[in-house]
Amino acid sequence: MEDDIYTYRWKFKLPENCYTPLSENQDEKLANFFHIFQLKAIRGGENAMPVATFTIEDDYLMFQKIPISGRGMGYNNIIGDKIPLKDIEGKWLSAAVTVLYRDEGYIHVKLDDMETDTELINTGTELDTWRRPELGEGATTYESDFPAVVGQGIRCKWGLYRKYIPDAYRLNPEEGGNSAINEAALPSWWTDATMWVGDIEVKREDRSSYRFPAGFDVGDYTLPAEGEGLEEHSAPLDGGINYAKDASIKICGKEGNSHGGDKLLDGDETTSWDTPKAMLNTDSANADKVYWAALDLGAVHDINKFIIQFNTTSNKLCGYQIYSAGADGKAAYDEIQDGQTDDPRKLTHWDTWDEVEGVGYHPGINKYVKAYQMNIFDAANGSFDALEDVQYLLILGDVVHDNSEKSIKTTMFKAINTDEQPEIPSAGYDQGENLAAGDHVRVKVSTASEHKPGGVSLAPKEYTSQFLIDNDDTTR
Repeated sequence: MEDDIYTYRWKFKLPENCYTPLSENQDEKLANFFHIFQLKAIRGGENAMPVATFTIEDDYLMFQKIPISGRGMGYNNIIGDKIPLKDIEGKWLSAAVTVLYRDEGYIHVKLDDMETDTELINTGTELDTWRRPELGEGATTYESDFPAVVGQGIRCKWGLYRKYIPDAYRLNPEEGGNSAINEAALPSWWTDATMWVGDIEVKREDRSSYRFPAGFDVGDYTLPAEGEGLEEHSAPLDGGINYAKDASIKICGKEGNSHGGDKLLDGDETTSWDTPKAMLNTDSANADKVYWAALDLGAVHDINKFIIQFNTTSNKLCGYQIYSAGADGKAAYDEIQDGQTDDPRKLTHWDTWDEVEGVGYHPGINKYVKAYQMNIFDAANGSFDALEDVQYLLILGDVVHDNSEKSIKTTMFKAINTDEQPEIPSAGYDQGENLAAGDHVRVKVSTASEHKPGGVSLAPKEYTSQFLIDNDDTTR
């Protein structure tokens, strides 16, 4: 979580000839990667690129910091020295990475050769180690100032993360990653890889007493004196409590089972609620349909901020408006039928709904909700008057009926009270204690136990391995 300090310790060994360039073609080579350790965001589109990695490249092992969306990856982002593989192949190494997770965070890396008791890397650097929602697309992508998505965190991953095998090299190319590798079709430059890993430890440090190693600071934050902790971060998670997150929801319909209303409320901008494609048709069964989603927050709450975000095909939505009702709005909510109601404005209890003035988007004649549009309505800056005792919400807008067979994709809706702060989950452990089994770390392999990994390779021909903390189905 933001403001936490974590230390990751483990031992690993790379066998001789563990690395062969994935291609002799320079363009292909630059597009490839080979990571053996990653720190990655958990949620949202910002989980695509790691925060930092141990990487093998050009016969060197290096620790890299990765800017947002991977821009600027390469040797300029190496933390510490590049270690020639010939100097460490076949040897057990001991690694420790300690991270302060903040926008202006810090990361310290230590790597030792256990056989010769030689220090290979011992350095630290300021780094943006937290991840907020990204805006833009491609080369223009940038990290926004919006609060991190609900449930955001940084996960640790051990394994063999290499560029995804093209479908052409699979036994059944049409099945993509679900098909086995066609070994006979692999190009000559492709080789398998092996690594041994043991003694994995993940520790949440005690912020009231932890100090980075002598000689290393933490960016704008000075080292605490003995017994003093780092400055606490006062901003609440997600800027307050999002009451839409656990709401019950009814929708005008959905396209496919995996694009329902739950995707609108999950806080993840990479998922979306998709309206039925047929809804835009001009036939009698669809001509009167409109875009709507109705929420029951479960109890009355005060709301002073709304966030709604759309995807690429939102240009079939002719604007929208948000309405609210208190506890007395139950009959109005109940008469709206999930997937059945064409237009809530034609129902008996429509007058119960109050238009939330200032919370909507009305682009005008022949103009529509834009692709990737995000609207933030905040009572603090005068967007609207804060709502009191709200239990029911309705998002409603007219659509373009043109037989285009497209879905209106809505990726996020939040109804927030920024004056309240959620309880920070403890995850069942105390600061300063190792994470127990079940608290995200699923394995601990000891070189002193019967699970000693010497001679046991991490399955090189699978997406996952017995020592992986987390799956990554985009790599092999």
